[in-house]
Amino acid sequence: MKPDHQQKQMLQEYLQKGLSYRETYEEVYDHILASLESKPTGIPFAGTVNAIIREDFGGSKDLWVMENNCRKQVEKEVLRKYLRYCLSFFRLSSVIYIIPALLIYYISSYIGFSSFSLASILFAIASLPMLFVYVRYFRIGFVLGDIRPSLRDDVFRKVSYLPFRLFVCCLFLFTISNNAGIVLRRNGADPFILTIGFLLVLIHSLSVIKLNKDEFKMSLIQ
Repeated sequence: MKPDHQQKQMLQEYLQKGLSYRETYEEVYDHILASLESKPTGIPFAGTVNAIIREDFGGSKDLWVMENNCRKQVEKEVLRKYLRYCLSFFRLSSVIYIIPALLIYYISSYIGFSSFSLASILFAIASLPMLFVYVRYFRIGFVLGDIRPSLRDDVFRKVSYLPFRLFVCCLFLFTISNNAGIVLRRNGADPFILTIGFLLVLIHSLSVIKLNKDEFKMSLIQ
């Protein structure tokens, strides 16, 4: 059986209702088309598709279970890759990335930063990785012409938003803590705190850039 254009469109609409991610949709769609080729012509199309889904995937309801299991596996894979990129910056060959943080520390030790300046700087560098999320969506959507979410989009967004969420939590804690507020107003921003914060977010941002490039290449291959 070789489905015509209308039947392919019906199959696409049917799968789009049950599958949320581009990779699992394409995998199931290609699998069904390949299975249909071995079926004789003249048999009902819808019944044949349902039979394939039931025999190969356990039924239409199990498609969501399969997709959810795939998402969890992909999340673990992406997180392992992200952590590997982060750890790579602690090698001696990556010491050049420490220089900007040391420069910030040197300048701040002489000039000093107010609590407002500290909050502004940390907010800026914590928000930077979030831009990669939208750049990623644009690049993949523009190149592939497909705006459906990828299995990797959720975990990539969570990783990219991590510094910003930590910043908001810390800001909230400083706001509700009178002692912390007094320390900040009295002593200003500690250059050491600023340097550590800048260094961690710098490593995070560079790791997200590497992760984005790697995942973008994988999307093109798929």
